[in-house]
Amino acid sequence: ECILYGKFLDGYCSDTSALNQVDCKALGSCSLSSATNEDACGTCSESTASTKTTCDGVRGTWTAATWTSANAVWNSPDDPWTGHSHHSTVIAGTTEEATSKYICVDAHPEDHMAHCVDSDATG
Repeated sequence: ECILYGKFLDGYCSDTSALNQVDCKALGSCSLSSATNEDACGTCSESTASTKTTCDGVRGTWTAATWTSANAVWNSPDDPWTGHSHHSTVIAGTTEEATSKYICVDAHPEDHMAHCVDSDATG
């Protein structure tokens, strides 16, 4: 296996403002104007916790506000690609695990075509 980066290789959102699967799923609005995502759409009994995740972490009581999804849909990439959407567009390496089958990606600056490189790579 190898990891390639490029527009639509991981899929695409029905709302083109979202560039990855996480952002596509997060599109929507909250009845609290200060909340910019669903996790922050509410208030916690512990004033230091601004999201449901952090509120749960400090064992506070979360009171949810109203979240309205934008109903954006993440679409799988076209064949033959299998998409794994990631928030970051920076690929600096892979895991150090001996069992990892992922190979780093390199892009030739002149042709802008991503390709996999390893000790077995040819041409």
